[in-house]
Amino acid sequence: MRGAVATRLVFVFAAAAAILVPAGAAAAPAIVKGGPKADRPRVDAALTAAQMAMGVCWRGSPPAKVNVKITVAAGGAVTATAVTKGGAAQCAAGVLAVWTLPGGAWSGELEITAGSSPADLAATIQTQLLAQSGPIKACQSQAPTASGPVAIKMKIQPDGAITDVVVSSSLGAKIDGCVQKAVGAIRIEPTGSTAGITYQLAVAFTGKAAEGDGGPVGPSGGGDPDGGTIAGGLPVDDVRPVLTGARPKLIACGRKGSKKGKVVTRFTIRPDGTTKNVVIKESIGDKGIEDCLIGVFKALTFPTGTGETKVSYPTEYN
Repeated sequence: MRGAVATRLVFVFAAAAAILVPAGAAAAPAIVKGGPKADRPRVDAALTAAQMAMGVCWRGSPPAKVNVKITVAAGGAVTATAVTKGGAAQCAAGVLAVWTLPGGAWSGELEITAGSSPADLAATIQTQLLAQSGPIKACQSQAPTASGPVAIKMKIQPDGAITDVVVSSSLGAKIDGCVQKAVGAIRIEPTGSTAGITYQLAVAFTGKAAEGDGGPVGPSGGGDPDGGTIAGGLPVDDVRPVLTGARPKLIACGRKGSKKGKVVTRFTIRPDGTTKNVVIKESIGDKGIEDCLIGVFKALTFPTGTGETKVSYPTEYN
């Protein structure tokens, strides 16, 4: 909505934890041989994060399950070898080989179920929620000058219905109630899951935007609001999948420090798809976490485009 004064709504999809949790599902790859002698819950959590990054491995018609042997050094470095033949297992082993796992020195064999990763499903749900965000955006009218985040938890049923919506913010009961009603009325396409999926996001209301801005954004869109933005030569749909795939590594950066809060990283995508000018725009004062984030964003490769693309991306640690 160019050339008009508009209320801007920014969707910030939580990057501090797994935002999709299929009810009753086994989240981590199964350790079928060997395994750690300690820290099993932390190992399972780290394997779940690694599995989220394996969405790209399940293209085409992969086998139902793949097996991968791993050896973990005392410092957490992983050596991985595909047991199952084929590209899916080799891809999964490649993801694990750049991961870090807790539990001290250990070895074992993993059985990994092929299929859409939580990160892939998150991107699909994100797109559908954005397409129906008009009623959420309209909740700004309950407090026209209010700005700040609204935290939303929900359960997405297999048929696409949204239930159990819980909303919290510091913007007041009117906005909270309006958002709860608006989200509860949304229905997305069936998820393909056999059970309800717990989904978490934040919506940032930024009040009335300057002329020339407006409309809902992904973590993307024009301007430079407090949430994420994507603007320039690449379309949002080319940038978002790369950011979604990087989410597990961004989450893992939280282990490099101890402070909590939101870090906003700004960078530029060159026409050849590589990144430059990676800087921390909004800091929590934790060098370990922020250096890790910079390293992740510097290593990303995006599709090629016709010009430079500016990205501002939030990562929150709770």
